[in-house]
Amino acid sequence: MLALMLSAAVSGGSQTTNPVSIPFSLEIASKCAPIVSAFVALAGVVFISYQIVLVRRSHQTSTFLKILDMARDKNFAEAVNWVKYKMDTSINYDTARANDQAWSNISQVIHFFESLGILVQRNFINRDLVFDQMGTWIAGTWSKVKPLIVVHRATKGYPEYAENFEILVEKFDEWAKKNQAKKERRPRLGVTGAANYYGVPAVAKPEHPSIDPPPSR
Repeated sequence: MLALMLSAAVSGGSQTTNPVSIPFSLEIASKCAPIVSAFVALAGVVFISYQIVLVRRSHQTSTFLKILDMARDKNFAEAVNWVKYKMDTSINYDTARANDQAWSNISQVIHFFESLGILVQRNFINRDLVFDQMGTWIAGTWSKVKPLIVVHRATKGYPEYAENFEILVEKFDEWAKKNQAKKERRPRLGVTGAANYYGVPAVAKPEHPSIDPPPSR
């Protein structure tokens, strides 16, 4: 009898299935199903999020390259060079406004950085790219035109004039303090250093009575 049973087992004959094993396997599967489903869902979310990051990064890079193209425009480059190299740091508001070409140059540069500030704040462009490439230019230009901006705000009753430009400068100063120069491993030029680089006096006070503080009583 024993020989017959062994012969049947070796020859692949009929075997008896443990009736308890099937329900037990189904129970394990039912318990694991939510975990597997959650893992698959999580993996899907991670994949989609990564794709969104890639698309967003691509858009930001594209926007940054377009900004660089705008900066290379001949007319704008002339305005930039005038503000950087030819504009006297002692020029007052009335003198600047009286000179159409001078005010046109100043306005072009201010509006460029104002627009750039909006793009950075709304995350249409990566601030690391902007600050790494243009940081000193942004801060140095601000140091030259700030007195004129302050007077323009007061004279025109326009407090938000160039405010995004100003915020951009503040953000750059914060960024510069956290990111050292890559090669020499020392602090970058912040707003103060950029002002010195652009030849702006340490204390530049706008020459206009409407913005002077009232006398103390």
